[in-house]
Amino acid sequence: MNGPALDKCSYCERALQAGEYVTRCSSCGAAHDEQCWMENGRCTTFGCAGTPTKVIRYSDPESLSVAEAHSQASATVVGKTCPVCQHPIKTGADAIQCPQCGIPHRICSWRLSA
Repeated sequence: MNGPALDKCSYCERALQAGEYVTRCSSCGAAHDEQCWMENGRCTTFGCAGTPTKVIRYSDPESLSVAEAHSQASATVVGKTCPVCQHPIKTGADAIQCPQCGIPHRICSWRLSA
């Protein structure tokens, strides 16, 4: 996926910090920090209809390739399940909304230790 570099939030333009969760738009690749994604609920790129669906743990842009980002986004969060239907939660789109029952999840509740 080509798109904006993962160095600042597309919504607030704050520099992203190593270890924090970042959502990435499925259409244009724009990065959003956790708080801005929860506040805005969609991609902030003008004219983009995409919604951020990939949740990745941010690290230095030079050391995180797109392939690594996708790999991190599809990894299962060990021991976490949906509080409603008990479906296993992953760090990708599942961390935003359960694919089984549709309940929205707070991303920060799935944060892993650094």
